[in-house]
Amino acid sequence: MLAAHVHTIRASLLYIRESVHGRIVNIASTEGLGATKNISPYTTVKSEVIGLTRSLAVELGPEAITVNCICLGPIRTGMTADIPDEHKEIFAKRRAPLDRYAEPEEVTHATLSLVLPAS
Repeated sequence: MLAAHVHTIRASLLYIRESVHGRIVNIASTEGLGATKNISPYTTVKSEVIGLTRSLAVELGPEAITVNCICLGPIRTGMTADIPDEHKEIFAKRRAPLDRYAEPEEVTHATLSLVLPAS
């Protein structure tokens, strides 16, 4: 899962450097900031994505390239569709500041706000 981030950034970096407003937005998870039982490989990779983002921000900042990471909480997707609603509600109240699962469009809006020239 980390290799995809590294390979995509490496393949894009020449074009990003040539752009007027270079932007990189990585997608991680709130799991990278904490831990949940029985998903240590996932938590490990998401922590690595956050570390990669921090390192790239320091390395590429002098070139006016911004590097950010969105740490997603629970999202309503095909991956979470089979989770019963009552379990989603319990989890969201424990772990999500909005006390609910987010919609995919909300992630789109957050990502877009980070890539706009004014950001």
